[in-house]
Amino acid sequence: MKKHLLLALPLAALVLAACGQKTTTPPGGQNPPTEKLYTKVGLVQAIKFDSNSGVMAEFGTLSPTALPKSPDPSTLDTCQLGDGVNALIQLTTPVINSSYGPLDAGDAITFKKNGMAFATISRMDMQPQALPNYVYQARNLVLSGLSDLTLSVPGATGGFPAFTDVSFPVPNPAFSLTKPTDLKTITSTTNFTWTGASNDPAAVVLFFVKQGNMPFFFCTARDDGSFTIPSDFQDVLKAQKFTQGIAGAVQSLTQVKTSGDALLIMQSLSGVGDF
Repeated sequence: MKKHLLLALPLAALVLAACGQKTTTPPGGQNPPTEKLYTKVGLVQAIKFDSNSGVMAEFGTLSPTALPKSPDPSTLDTCQLGDGVNALIQLTTPVINSSYGPLDAGDAITFKKNGMAFATISRMDMQPQALPNYVYQARNLVLSGLSDLTLSVPGATGGFPAFTDVSFPVPNPAFSLTKPTDLKTITSTTNFTWTGASNDPAAVVLFFVKQGNMPFFFCTARDDGSFTIPSDFQDVLKAQKFTQGIAGAVQSLTQVKTSGDALLIMQSLSGVGDF
């Protein structure tokens, strides 16, 4: 199941997941405007999928890379045949880079709610007998639905820099599908609605639909609280003899902060249903 895959993915795997993807010459020809490049990254993810929840953070080095870009608007509110695995990987891989080395970010990262300490996650070394691999992880910690949530990273000398009381993106209220009430009776004309919509251009909701036990199609929607399968894709589904399926959905909220040559990427992933 994809939901269990997400709970297990460390930063190194996310960073390496997109290796080998095709690159293109950016607009402007061979000499485009110079972008600021970053060589350090921290990825802090708050994950809630049905009864599974937790927070994982890792920090590491990168070969020079630019700021992650928001989704291309032309890809939103669209659907495609297939299982959507690549779309899910891209959603949870904010940076595409093949060079990674762990960095220390301090003894513990801290979340505050309304300015008061809410949760502290201590550093763990997953490879104490070899090269260090620092991980900050808390299972069964739910951040979804909280208001005025901030994150502080203490930083470490020679490692990742400090970030203090930066706003952390979570859906408020928590992400939940309100329509349809039965996710096992999805048709080509089903209208989806949900709570916790952010209306953020960088946020998306992925819908996965399978027929029987086989993945059939997926859709990428704006996080505006409502989505209906486009009419042209309804025609595709009719041609493919799709009648009724089972759905699941994942909402992704992402916020990026910078300091010097470091990127701090904060992401909230909320999922419901069967995918």
